[in-house]
Amino acid sequence: MIKLLVLFVLFFVGCGDFLTEGTVVEKTHEPARTYTIMQPTTIHNGEDTKFITIPVTHFDDEDFILTIQKFDEESGEYLESDVYVDEKVYLVVNIGDYFIYDPDFHQINDPTVSKMDSSAL
Repeated sequence: MIKLLVLFVLFFVGCGDFLTEGTVVEKTHEPARTYTIMQPTTIHNGEDTKFITIPVTHFDDEDFILTIQKFDEESGEYLESDVYVDEKVYLVVNIGDYFIYDPDFHQINDPTVSKMDSSAL
């Protein structure tokens, strides 16, 4: 149990680390896409419980991603982080440029909007 707790803590502590600056080593463009998954759920009417699946449509908007890299002297390894930027920044920045993360203009996470398909109800 303790080993599991330690792994859990290490995993989530590691997830929070990201570079705030570094050299751009890769540029990725992901076009917008829409996809549907079947979400399992239960319905209970007081007597019976039914298991059903509801189609849930997700929309993932267009993404412009810069992968930045920096050498970490403590570990002796290169660290990498992805930064989501707008199209203007993506077009101006080149591979090999030094990039500094600004939370007012850039994102670390990919925002995905989700909505339920009302035709399934």
